[in-house]
Formats: sequence, structure tokens, C-alpha cells
Amino acid sequence: MKKILLALLISHSIISCKGQNKTENQQTSAAEKTNSATEGATFNDDSGCDKLSNLYEAIPHLGSYKDLVFWQVSCFENEDHKFLEVVYGSRNSSEDLKIKFYDISGKKPTENNAISQGKANFSTINYPKEVFHCYPSKINRFDNATINLKGIKSESNDVVYTATYKDKIMISALIRVKSIKDVNDVDNFMKEYLEKINLDKIISNP
Repeated sequence: MKKILLALLISHSIISCKGQNKTENQQTSAAEKTNSATEGATFNDDSGCDKLSNLYEAIPHLGSYKDLVFWQVSCFENEDHKFLEVVYGSRNSSEDLKIKFYDISGKKPTENNAISQGKANFSTINYPKEVFHCYPSKINRFDNATINLKGIKSESNDVVYTATYKDKIMISALIRVKSIKDVNDVDNFMKEYLEKINLDKIISNP
């Protein structure tokens, strides 16, 4: 009887170890896959966007974000605003993230500038969801933070996050990531990036 119990204990121990090893191997495999997808990615300013110094210094200079790698940064300036766009994409799929920063500091106020657009976006959260598909973001670091889920069921799974800050900048992020299904997914995806934005640089803009 003792021999039988001992055999069962040894058998259970072996099975438990195998299950644990399998879980650890799966976790290691997932980590290696993520690392290989973003390995060697760096942030480069080939477009000379550092000329928009305060705005350029405010954005996170990340070589990768989530499973996406840095592709490019572009910028321009006109009489309404300064504009800077950062693009991240996947090496293995069509998923991407395009984040636009509109800065109206020192510009002539207009009804159609980026800040006005950001506020107009936020006002749509009070309209029927089945028409406008707009919801408030739960991330409270910015003003007028709005999530538009209108394209969530499209082939590209488009989701748009917009927000303003101190009536100086408007952020607009176009997210195309298949795993995103609702407002919480968008907030969870964007939170880390938004937290890395240097707000002191924005406030110090003239």
C-alpha cells in the first residue's frame, strides 16, 4: 500500500512539474516573440522635426511601443498650428499607431483650429452612441479626452483617441490594433504612451 501511495505521489509530482515547465515555456516563448518583433528598433528624426523644439522634446522618443516599432516622425508649421506626427507599425502585420500633435501656441486663434476640433469631438459623447460612437476616456491626464469607436468593426479596426491640453495642444491618435475591442482596451493601450509625454515642455511653450 505504501508503495502504491509513493508511486502516485511521484507520478503527480512529475505531471505537476511538466505542467509548470509547459507554462514557463509558453511565457518565455511569448516574451521572445515580443522581443524579436521590436528588437533593434530606434527613434530617429530624419525629417528635422527637432526644429519644433518644445513640441519635439515633449513627445516620447520610443524605438518601439507595445508590439509596434518606430517608423517615422514628420512635421510642418503654418499660420494655424505646428504639427508633428509619430508613426509606429508592425513588422508582422498591418497594425499601426499614428499619433498627431497639433500645437497652436503663439498662433492666431481660429474657430477651426485643432483645439476647437478637440473640444467639438468631446461634445459628441453626449450624442447617440449608435450614431457617433464617441465615449469619454477614463485617463484624466488631458482635457476633452474622447474615444471614437466608429471604425471598430471595419476591416482595419480603426479607433481614434483625441484630447487637448491647456488649450495649447491637441493629440489625435489613430489606432489599428486587432486586439482592441472597447473603450477600456483603448485606454489600456494608450495609457503608458500618454504618461510619457513631457507636459512641462508643453506648458513652457510661449
